Formats: sequence, C-alpha cells, structure tokens
Amino acid sequence: MRFLFVLLFILSGCSSLSPILTATPTNTYQYSPYYNNNLIATQLIHTYSTTELELKYRNNFCAGLNNCSTNINNIKNNPIFGNFDLDNKPIINNSLDIKKVSLYRILYTATGQNNESRTVSGAVFMPDTPHPKGVILFFHPTFFSKTSVPSYAPNGAIDIALAAIFAANGYIVIAPDYIGMGYDKNHFHPYILYPEVNANDGLSILNVVSSFLPKYQSNKIPLFVTGYSEGAAYALWFSRLYQEQKEFYKALNHTSFDLKMVAPISGAYNLSNVTYSYLFSDVGLLTKSNFNVQNSIMAATLKPALLANTLTSFAYYNESANYYKVFNHDFFNMQCTLQYSHECKFDERQLNLFEALSYESDDALIVNKISNAASHKTYNGQMFSTQFNGVMPLINKDLLNNESFVHLLYAADINSWHSELPTALIYLKHDSVVSSYNTILAYNSMLDKGSKNLVSIGIDNSLVQENLVSALPAFDVDHLSGFNYLFLVALKEFNQVPLAP
Repeated sequence: MRFLFVLLFILSGCSSLSPILTATPTNTYQYSPYYNNNLIATQLIHTYSTTELELKYRNNFCAGLNNCSTNINNIKNNPIFGNFDLDNKPIINNSLDIKKVSLYRILYTATGQNNESRTVSGAVFMPDTPHPKGVILFFHPTFFSKTSVPSYAPNGAIDIALAAIFAANGYIVIAPDYIGMGYDKNHFHPYILYPEVNANDGLSILNVVSSFLPKYQSNKIPLFVTGYSEGAAYALWFSRLYQEQKEFYKALNHTSFDLKMVAPISGAYNLSNVTYSYLFSDVGLLTKSNFNVQNSIMAATLKPALLANTLTSFAYYNESANYYKVFNHDFFNMQCTLQYSHECKFDERQLNLFEALSYESDDALIVNKISNAASHKTYNGQMFSTQFNGVMPLINKDLLNNESFVHLLYAADINSWHSELPTALIYLKHDSVVSSYNTILAYNSMLDKGSKNLVSIGIDNSLVQENLVSALPAFDVDHLSGFNYLFLVALKEFNQVPLAP
C-alpha cells in the first residue's frame, strides 16, 4: 500500500503543469452481453509457410541490425523468454511439425457501443496440426488506419508475430479487428474509454468460431487471453467481466472454451491518473523519467494521435459528433500553424481528425500528419512542441469540466480489482507510449485487493537493440516493436499452464 501512495504522489507532481481532474468514484459494472453472435462469412486471406514466417519474423526480430547475435543471445540465455533460440530456426523446426499457418477473415455480428447489432471482422490463425495446444484470444494494439488490423494486414508485423510465435507453436489465434475497424469501417472505433464493448467483442468472436476448431475429447478447449497496448486493457477487462458478471461468465462457459490464463502486455490500465498525467504533462528530455519514458521524441510524436483517437471517439459516442466541444478548432481541422499547409494534408486534401482517422492509409503517415497539425498550437502561453508536449493546447478548455468525459476516464480504469485467474502482467520497464507505471500500479493495486495467481514480469529494454533508422545509432527496444519479444514471454507463460489430459 505504501508503494501506491508514493507512486500517486510522484504522478501528482508530474501533473503540476496540467489541469487536475475531480475524482469520480469507479463504476460498479453490470454489463450483459447481447446475444446476436452469428457467423456471416469466412475467407482465406493468406497461407504462411513456416519458412516464410521464419524469414519475416527474423527480419523483424533483428530490427535493422547488421549483426543480430547480441539480441539472439540475450533472448536465448534468458529463461523469461523460454530460452527462444532464433539461430536454431525454431519456427521451421517447431515441436508439432507444423508446416503452414492459414489466416482467415471471418465476418460476424457483435454488439456496438449503443447496444446495436453490427457486422464486424476478425482474424483466425489456424496451424496445420490435428492437436493444437489451445486457443489464444488476442486483442490488438492501437492502429490509426482501419485496414491495419489483423484480418486485413497479413504482412503486418503484428500478424507475422502472431503467426510465427503463437500459431507455429501450436495455438489457434483468434483476433477481433474491433468495432469500427476492418470491415466495420463506416463507424468510429469505441476507443479506450469504452473497454467493455471491446471485451465483449472478444466474447462474440469466440462464440462464432467453433466450426474452425478441432474437437477435444473433453469438449473444452484451453483458452488463453492476451493483448498488446490498447488491447492489453481489453484483455484484462475480459478477465474481469468473466469473473464478476454472471451473464458474461455463463456466455463464455456455454462455448467450447475453458479460460486458463490471462497475460496482457504493456497496457494502459489506469486512464484517470497515469495516462491522463502522461498526456497532459510535458514529457521532454529532462522530464521523461517521471513516466519511465525512454524516448521523448516518440512520446511527443504519438501523443497528438492518441489524444485525437480518444476524443474523436468520445465526441462520436457521447457528444453527438460535436467535435468542437472537445477539440481546439484548428487542431481538429488539421490546420498547420507555422509549417507549409501540405504538411497537414493527405494527397493535398484537407481532412479533419475524424476524416484522417477514417482514412485508409499507412499508420505512420496518419500519425505524422496529426503530429504536424498539433505543432505550435497554443493555450494560455503554452505552445505544443517536441519538448513541451502537454496536450492542453489541443483541446477545448471546457472538456475537463465535462462530467461524462471525467466519468468515463475513471470508469475505464482496470487497475484496482480482485482476480482469482492466473494472470501475468508483462511490460517493458521503459515505455515511451504506454507508461510502465500503468502495469506497476495495476499489479500493486490488484495485490492490495487480494488477487491470487498474479505475477508481474518487467523486461529490461537493453536486452534488445534496434536500428530502425539507418542514419542513427542502434537504441534499446521500445513500445512500437516490443511485441516481437514480449509475445515470447506470454508464450512461455502459456506453455507452463498445466492442461487436463
């Protein structure tokens, strides 16, 4: 308990340059799934050979380094990663003699934020083995392009890692694309303020995939749940709803799955304090240590896009799409301040934030355009820049008095509750996008609530080097590519769970 007071004191000090929220009690959740889960269509998107996966995963693992031996040896010699040895070609030479992994896109119905039925998409990674170890439900990280999601991006780094690390090791991987993403592109994604609807989407996709799955003698398939970044919070919410809500519990138990373990990775579990403070404070070269941030440039570049996704979603669902009620007008309209106007345009088209986040483009392009639009916006003498990147200049100043917004921030916290399920909270010790204080606070708060079977696994960034920009020196791994290594930690945890014969 003393640790929690110290951490909250540190974060309150970090917020000295940012407005303070008025505390709102955490919700008592009563969420009932809406039973409209129907499989509409299936489509084979890609078939990976394990040779292809070995090559592509190795390329991502080595991350631009001419000599990858240090990374390989650090992972191989560390039991946290299951002593994974890339030099032994572990994907080709997997223990189940899997030769290929098939990626399917499925269309199914799920429940939207307003309790309406929506047709959405998701991915199923199917290894060619008659004896899979189990099923992994994976909630993906934030994508800014609607087509970067698992069933639409077979060559994306997340898909390669899911197929190479989990599927090629004998697990069927099921990954919802999320409401408002993928096939459901005509609606906006209910982003991090709305965790329940996304957790429930995971339940919906589990309900409709039984036709894909081999039949176990016990008729119960071992289920493991994980997620990365945004998706890590939904994975932990899935566990909480399963343990606290009778309807959710009954719905999952009526499927073919037996939930064994949850292992969320680098999630934003505390929006009302840690994430709020990270966004509204300056995370610069001299202040980045306040949040265990490694790269302040990365933080400053991504904060406007993360804020844009959060507030656009809030205005869409809670403010009748009145975006000026939450944003600085010029920022929402993506008007450049001091740069040339084309720096904020898409193919010479002037888009607003809603349109930019609905644009089917490259994620990095969307992030950079939004970052350019944020640059040099001012509020009360504060100008948004690389080193002074508190987001107050980007919002409508009345937002923080909006009771609905403040309520949702607190209600979405998933750090303080009691869990009985085996749970491993995995994270990078220094993270420039999702502060590691999210995981540290969640772990200690859940322990204080008497949670059992709970472990926290922090990974030292210096174990892995990257050289993603050839003109720059190599640097320690960070959030944007950390999943290539942290998935190995989750795999090791899942492989250790005893299963019924």
